[in-house]
Amino acid sequence: MRRGAKFIMPRSRWRLPDFGGYRTPASTLHNTMAGRPVIIVGNAWSLNQMKMEDVWAFPTIGCNRILQMHPTTYYTVVDRDPYRKEIDRIRAYGGTRILSDTLFDPKVSCRRTPIQPAPDFAWYSYHAVATTTPNRHMMNGERVITNCTNDANVTRAVMLDTVCTDLSNFMPGGANIGYCMFQLAIALGANPIGIAGIDLVWQSKDKSHFFGRGSTQGCFPFNTRRVLAFFQAGAQWCHAHGVEVYNLSPTGVLDCFPRMNEHDFRERFEQYSHGDSVYPRKLVQPGASGPLPPAPVGFSYYRHQPNPSMFHANVPARSRQAGASRGTNQAQLRKAETARLAYARRHARARAKRGG
Repeated sequence: MRRGAKFIMPRSRWRLPDFGGYRTPASTLHNTMAGRPVIIVGNAWSLNQMKMEDVWAFPTIGCNRILQMHPTTYYTVVDRDPYRKEIDRIRAYGGTRILSDTLFDPKVSCRRTPIQPAPDFAWYSYHAVATTTPNRHMMNGERVITNCTNDANVTRAVMLDTVCTDLSNFMPGGANIGYCMFQLAIALGANPIGIAGIDLVWQSKDKSHFFGRGSTQGCFPFNTRRVLAFFQAGAQWCHAHGVEVYNLSPTGVLDCFPRMNEHDFRERFEQYSHGDSVYPRKLVQPGASGPLPPAPVGFSYYRHQPNPSMFHANVPARSRQAGASRGTNQAQLRKAETARLAYARRHARARAKRGG
């Protein structure tokens, strides 16, 4: 992307492809589960170690190959490979399909899998995108950046909320569909949220998914550290907005949410899953997240590295080291100093060998 490119807000500026007459925007589902507990269900092996009847007692959001085990209330998929392999089950599925339109968008490439034909069944659409990883340098993890290409083949940088609460905007993919389900539950207004079968680790090659060896069905390992960064940012958002989230899985590394077994979750929250009674704790800011705030002074939307004035990184110059230049911060300065010391040590060892 060229320097000085114009920053734009996502979605409304782009013309979406024609996905057929069965598509409904997922934004029409906003807050339809307000005050109701929802459990998002992944595909991890730990589902075999849980009492799933306690999970199916709640409204659920499932993904990928979960229809092989049990139909969920909502179903979503982002990757084209599980979609094309599970298309018969998806077509016969009687629940609410919430699919990423990247499955059918010719401008989006997805692991070299072919573009899928537009569905011939009713579905709700959102748009999941690949983004940078949340970190403290990007507004303390509250924002991430993605690139978008319009019909004129012009690429622009777009800044997104790390947690998408407005399904008419782009949704950070989080490098794992579990994070997409997490954001869907928030957009639906669910509270509390349970997480089952999202372990972010494989117990073994033969126990990677609830159906056994994942590689036999095209599953692949992922970057656990990167996925955890998204969930940690999501945990901070939930804490600030009054959303209770509990990890129901007996194993895994998703420790940014408090643990609770499925039996206790059912005893505590089942009364709010049906009927007129809703959970009294509500979202602080439900619905759309609204426009992004103005850019801070010294901050550029067009570069992944913020200006040092945003973090007060203007340190004085040191001997044999230049002062803080535009686009650097304390982390970069430490890396540069470490590299300089390593360079000096290598040359010192080389001189010692020549002298010996």
